[in-house]
Amino acid sequence: MAYAKLFLGPFEIQAPPYASMYLEPEGRLMGEVSRYVIDAFSEAGLTQRSEPREIPDHICHELEFMYFLAFQEVATGDAVWAERQQRFWREHLRHWLVPFATRMSDADLHPFYGELARLTLDFARTENEILGSDDH
Repeated sequence: MAYAKLFLGPFEIQAPPYASMYLEPEGRLMGEVSRYVIDAFSEAGLTQRSEPREIPDHICHELEFMYFLAFQEVATGDAVWAERQQRFWREHLRHWLVPFATRMSDADLHPFYGELARLTLDFARTENEILGSDDH
């Protein structure tokens, strides 16, 4: 029940799991934000096999993409992967991850999601320390 209230609805969604809901005017899905994510995936060699079953800027896809970039950097030793990770963080993910996790925490629907929100906020702080941010 907490999962549905947080991420699905049917009424008010407490913590929408899509970047578009935070970054697009009026929270429009499948707009410029989704296009940015699709382009970042494509640049890293990830392509869709068919029509997407999920909106590309879902939190799960974006965090898995960050993992993929970090893994590729370690596996290949090629700095291009670190550059892609830093760019994706600075230009996109950092702009909505904290508001998403904060909404999840503020909803206070279940201890599991409160802890998940805390871990997500810790991840965001760590990424800002490692990858940097443009905030001064």
